[in-house]
Amino acid sequence: MNELQSKNTNTDSSTDMQSSCENNFTAKPDDLLEIEKKIQYNINKINEVSHKLEILFIQQKQYKDKVRIKETFNELDLCLKKQDICKDNFFKQKVLLNEQKILRTKFRVLREDIHSINLKISETSKLKKKLDEYEKQINTVSLSINQIQSTKKNYLDQISLLKNLRIKHKNDIDALKENAIKSLVSSDTSLLFGQYNDLSEELNIELNDIYNTKIEELLNQLELQNIKDKKANEYKYKLKKNKTELLDALEPLGENNKILQEKKKSLLEIEKIGQANNEKLSKISHENYDQVLHKNLIEQYKTIKIEYQLVLELEHNIKNIPSYKEELTFLQDQDVIYTEQKIGIIHKLPQK
Repeated sequence: MNELQSKNTNTDSSTDMQSSCENNFTAKPDDLLEIEKKIQYNINKINEVSHKLEILFIQQKQYKDKVRIKETFNELDLCLKKQDICKDNFFKQKVLLNEQKILRTKFRVLREDIHSINLKISETSKLKKKLDEYEKQINTVSLSINQIQSTKKNYLDQISLLKNLRIKHKNDIDALKENAIKSLVSSDTSLLFGQYNDLSEELNIELNDIYNTKIEELLNQLELQNIKDKKANEYKYKLKKNKTELLDALEPLGENNKILQEKKKSLLEIEKIGQANNEKLSKISHENYDQVLHKNLIEQYKTIKIEYQLVLELEHNIKNIPSYKEELTFLQDQDVIYTEQKIGIIHKLPQK
């Protein structure tokens, strides 16, 4: 940008000078002084640009000698990036392998726990079957007890009926005896009454014996039913106790079953994580990380990077050669113009 401004300024100055010379038939000493200043400024610029070009040509030669550094740096940078990736994969692999090791330990512990719980709850179905048997037995015993209670009631009702009949028959015989006493009218009938009384007493004794025998039999049967009732209730109590103990035994097994399901769920989660880790490992397991090589590459990279920056600087600088050449040509052309103007001004100065 400065070069273009310089060119434009010099061009404008040249144009002004030509216009001034053309419009004036005589020149002044100040005009000569002004053009000499411009010539000197232009010479300084030519020297400055020439010096820059000389330096750039030297840098251009240096660049040709060092351009290989750029290629070497790019190759080294590519190798280092690959090793960086390998290093990253190496540590990822290390983390994943360690996680897999932990997961395998957890998996083994869970499998052992599940096996242990399975052994504990393996009796569950058998215990439930036994519980059903207890329930059926209790129902059967309850029906038996109800039947015994009914039989006992029947015996009690029969005993009560026989006792009432015994009393009724005795009362009937006593009533007959009273009626017979009232109807006595002669010694003959008195003798007949004696015979009747003896007969009624015998009948009464026989009836009492019959009733007593039947009542005794019923009481014996009732006692047997009481014994059955007692044993049945004792057996029912034992069954209920066994049922309660079985329910108590089944309760922790139910809790164990819940724990088992949770552990199986955890086992599935570990399997999923392990499978995902294996997939990740399959993608990076082929990467080889060489720690010594990586360290050497970093050192080489640090060393060559300085030279690489210098090469880039040289590359950037030599790109300016064409523009400096163009500027130098322009300045040289200006020098010719200024020289011609100076000669013109000298000829037009007043003669002393």
